[in-house]
Parts: sequence; structure tokens; C-alpha cells
Amino acid sequence: PRLLLEVAGTGLVFQHGSGVLFTAALFHGNVSVPNGLQGTASVEAVAGTVQFTDLAVQGVGSGFTIRFASPGFPTTASPALNIIAGTPTSMSVSREASNASAGIPFEGQPA
Repeated sequence: PRLLLEVAGTGLVFQHGSGVLFTAALFHGNVSVPNGLQGTASVEAVAGTVQFTDLAVQGVGSGFTIRFASPGFPTTASPALNIIAGTPTSMSVSREASNASAGIPFEGQPA
């Protein structure tokens, strides 16, 4: 996500915002989701712009928002996000079956 720091009612970018730290946090409704975001959740503004480049949501569901905050600035939020599970890219057997006899369940089940 990219935030622009604008001077209220003017549409002008607030150029004095450099060095101000902004933090992103995941919410579900009005409830904070601890450890819900992965990536760099705190970023400094540069020339009136705040650029988050590697945020990812941990988990699935609907109605999530990402809130952005910094002291002295109004908090803002993303539109509602619906997070779906990704498609698996690989599969492997972590435990082999053991002691197999015809018609009898494995003693050690594969996983």
C-alpha cells in the first residue's frame, strides 16, 4: 500500500512528512489481529509518501482492514479485504507408512 500525506482540503502533498514513522496493523472489524500482518509494518514517510512494499496477511477470512497510524496524523484504513487460501504449490509425504498387511490398517499411518 502507498499513502499520500495531503494538506486538508487542498489536494497538495504534505512535503514536511519525511522521517515520520507510520505503522500498519491488521483489524477484523474493530478488533486488532495480533501478528496478523507479515512483512515490514513500520515505514518512514519520504517527501509526503509512505510506501509499504512487503505486507502479507496471515490467515483467511473476510472483513479485514489494514489500519495505518502515526502520532499527529489521522488514522486511515484500507477498504475491506477478503483473504482466500492460496493454491498449494507442492505436496510431500512427511512420514512413510509402516508394517503393512493386506486388508489391515497400517501400523504407522502416512502423513
